[in-house]
Amino acid sequence: MIVAIIFFFSGKRLYRMIPPKGNVVVETIGCIKHALGRRCTGKGLSRDHWLDYADDKYDKSFIKDVRAALRVMYLYLPLPIFWALYDQQGSRWTLQATRMDGAITPSFSMQPDQMQAVNAILILLFIPIFDGVIYPVLAKCNTLTRPLKRMFAGGMLAGLSFVIAALIQIIIENNTRVAPSAGHFDVTFANVLPCKANVTFNGIFTSNVDPNSAWLLSDLAVNGDNASFPVQFKPIGCPHLLYEDTYMLNVQEEKSYMSIILSFEGSIKLITDEMNLEKSSKGNADVRIAFALNSLAANSSFKLKGPENDYSLSPLNYDLLYGFTGYSDVVPDKYDIYFPGAISSGKSTKLVNGGVYTLVVTNTSGPSTALFIEMDPNNFNMFWQMPQYIVITAAEILFSITGLEFSYSQAPVSMKSVLQAAWLMTTAVGDLIVVIVAEAHFFDRQSDEFFLFAGLMVVIMIIFALMARSYEYVSPDAWNEESNEETDETKKTSDADFGLGRINKGYEGESGSM
Repeated sequence: MIVAIIFFFSGKRLYRMIPPKGNVVVETIGCIKHALGRRCTGKGLSRDHWLDYADDKYDKSFIKDVRAALRVMYLYLPLPIFWALYDQQGSRWTLQATRMDGAITPSFSMQPDQMQAVNAILILLFIPIFDGVIYPVLAKCNTLTRPLKRMFAGGMLAGLSFVIAALIQIIIENNTRVAPSAGHFDVTFANVLPCKANVTFNGIFTSNVDPNSAWLLSDLAVNGDNASFPVQFKPIGCPHLLYEDTYMLNVQEEKSYMSIILSFEGSIKLITDEMNLEKSSKGNADVRIAFALNSLAANSSFKLKGPENDYSLSPLNYDLLYGFTGYSDVVPDKYDIYFPGAISSGKSTKLVNGGVYTLVVTNTSGPSTALFIEMDPNNFNMFWQMPQYIVITAAEILFSITGLEFSYSQAPVSMKSVLQAAWLMTTAVGDLIVVIVAEAHFFDRQSDEFFLFAGLMVVIMIIFALMARSYEYVSPDAWNEESNEETDETKKTSDADFGLGRINKGYEGESGSM
């Protein structure tokens, strides 16, 4: 930023600085308002164009400039959809990146929000490539030689980038565990006994669960918001452990549970808590601790100590010597595990980005740890987003840069700031569209929303193409000459063979620059 400021001020002497006079945006709105009002209320008045009704208050040259600006702003009407797609690089696409693996090397990972820098880098690379290679080649083929055609192509590319994003999202969704549907629940039985455990759920489902292993039962039916199911355990190879005939598991629909089978003071205990099926919004790992301890001091906590970060996890209930801590958002790394009181367990564990974990820690018969995965870590590399970033960057050059150039070249001298303001307004409206769609929650799957935006972009670009066919290009030199004596009739042409936009033959010197 400092370098940019230095460059900016070093060229200050080359700028032509004109002191501002009045507010042309306010004057333009006033002219439009006055013309509409006079047209509606004025009786016996007749004008060739509705803006000419403002000729009693505004001079003809200004009215003419407003008319020219409105012709351009008419083409702006479909454009907010492009910005609704483009600006999702910093929201929906970043959220998508949090569900992906950013590992570049075993010791370095890219953070989800850092993917946005790809667009800025590609812009710097693509601008000279487009100007020096792509545009000249297209010109030789007589393709995309006009600004409106390039904008149309840019909009279609933006739609294509969201198709690519949707396909990647489908892969992510197909590899992501989802919450149970209404009327169902999931339960995972994790065995940390020193021997196998025979587990029978509700008298129907049974399995022999190995030590430090888990058994998942999914999509189990449940009637009502709350229900209880019987669970029986039999240790296989641990005759010294006492156990109850039946344990009751209390559940609710649309939730997932982790039930830990552990030994405490010579008896088998079943501790159960709801699982977290939401991955970290930062692309980190989420971890909690299930424990059984000989003692637990009030306000003490477990510690995870890594090379760069330390975390404290506090028990949810200090009245019991067994239970759970809350979840903690943890930077992926390898961590040493400490019992309350900063007592080292002599154990460590590795947490991977996107994973949701329950770490079981006990010291009733010596330090012991076991790590259980509630949601699998991200395994789809973040660099698979590169194609959609490449396509949206190409779309930005064709649409945004060309659009700004088109707006400035087609604006009368007095209207350039008005058109720039109107162009920026399309960005604001586009961002508002994203907010409305996001809040409406039309779809349960993010991939469906991406397809929606892609479809909207294609439809809007078709509408834009139909609107642009009747536009008549004006030479920028014409505004500088201020040839007010020319009538609009001498500047018009009915030649419709040019496709998106037509050459204004009153300015033939510009006919080859489209």
